[in-house]
Amino acid sequence: MAQKQALRDFLSTSPEPVFYVSRSATNLLGLERFVPHFYFITFEDSWSGRHPANFTPQRMPLRKPRGNVGMVNWLLSNPEVSAFIAAKTPAGATPNIVIASFDEESEALCAERGYRLLMPPYSLRSHIDSKVTTTQIGNEAGIASAPNILTSVVDYSDLVSQARDAGLGTDLVIQMPMGDSGTTTFFVSDAASFDVVGSRICGTSIKIMRRISHLPLAVEAIVLDKEVVIGPLLREVTGHPELTPHRGGWTGSEVYPGLVTKTAREACLHVVRAFCEAVRTRGYRGILEVSILLDQETGAAYLGEVNPRISGSSAHSNLTEAKGTLPLFAYHLGHFLGDGRQFSDIPASRSESTNIAATSRWSTLIVQETSDEERVVTSAPESGTYRFSENGELTFVDSSVDWHTLAADGNELYLLRLVSPGWRLSSGVEIAFLMIPRRVQEDGYALTPFSHKLIGQVQALFVTRNSTPLERLVRSSGRRVMSALGR
Repeated sequence: MAQKQALRDFLSTSPEPVFYVSRSATNLLGLERFVPHFYFITFEDSWSGRHPANFTPQRMPLRKPRGNVGMVNWLLSNPEVSAFIAAKTPAGATPNIVIASFDEESEALCAERGYRLLMPPYSLRSHIDSKVTTTQIGNEAGIASAPNILTSVVDYSDLVSQARDAGLGTDLVIQMPMGDSGTTTFFVSDAASFDVVGSRICGTSIKIMRRISHLPLAVEAIVLDKEVVIGPLLREVTGHPELTPHRGGWTGSEVYPGLVTKTAREACLHVVRAFCEAVRTRGYRGILEVSILLDQETGAAYLGEVNPRISGSSAHSNLTEAKGTLPLFAYHLGHFLGDGRQFSDIPASRSESTNIAATSRWSTLIVQETSDEERVVTSAPESGTYRFSENGELTFVDSSVDWHTLAADGNELYLLRLVSPGWRLSSGVEIAFLMIPRRVQEDGYALTPFSHKLIGQVQALFVTRNSTPLERLVRSSGRRVMSALGR
């Protein structure tokens, strides 16, 4: 415990500022409570200027950059952002940057401006990020994945032949090496379902898996020089059409008592530790997320995907419900700011600790736009605390900037607005993040009746209109121009 207090003291007194650059503050919200000079630099100001640690440039581009990485690079290039970072950095100190999703351009922009990027190198991250490489690393470390083959196919008959020879059956899950699970994971059980995705998967390296009945789990961990600090074991919320248009797409997570048995928990944490030890030997340090497929029939814990970055699970991992507990990401900051100091004497998994108490029920939900029609936001709700009734009706309580202030009775939730008036919505765009002190899924796959009502209430808070033909023409022309420029 002495080392934990040392980390707390180090972060609370360090004069070096840390800037989280992202589309929104979702994943690391709450870190500013432990790191006085921790700031959010966001493309979307979810609080309309109310959060004292958040900065969003006033002059925004007419056309939003593509994707989270595009927004990050636009922010790093922005003169207002540069001025804000300079103003918050004491003389003689170095601005420190943390980013969830970035690329080589992001690294170059940080280097040009004299910023220290507190993340593993992009080259190493992108290497580990490949689902094919993840599986290979697991194989080398003796970590089992769901029955699979790493291969390529030329057509459906080739797929069927290879799957049959490998004993995978005909009900298959196919993953491309890179990309979000919801957009690069395909379910193929016959020629018709293959025809829908064949043009994307033929002639390239893919992972073909037997489809199993599993509980989707995820764990974040911090890889340090000598040990691994592991966060809570979470059940993922994936593929619900009420929340996402992408089959298999991630839209949140939950933790609750009795999530898995003690034996299953130990098996899952073994997978996490073993994978973290394997990537440590490859030079990886810092945060990553490991997904686990817990076979419902055999009880086997299989290695799934790995996200070598701040992930969607971070909001859960950084909950500090129990007194005296540090956010998981504090160990990442301690490692990089402390030049490799360990700051931890935790002999076992942090998920066994009091960070998420044994009686806790916490869920996160990401609400996405599910309509195929392009729409424009005309009105959006205020971020803050909302109270809900048992039938899921929402009542605004206050404009709090942090979900750690939710009432102890468990009848409040925190809504973080991810889009504001003027945003153009297309299928899959995230519009709201919810932190909820209760379960959102049944023991089976289905959402709870409460969740169904709540999601409808949240969606109704966002008023939209159809985009005009002229707006669609301008947007389409912009895409073609950017494509021609290779962006």
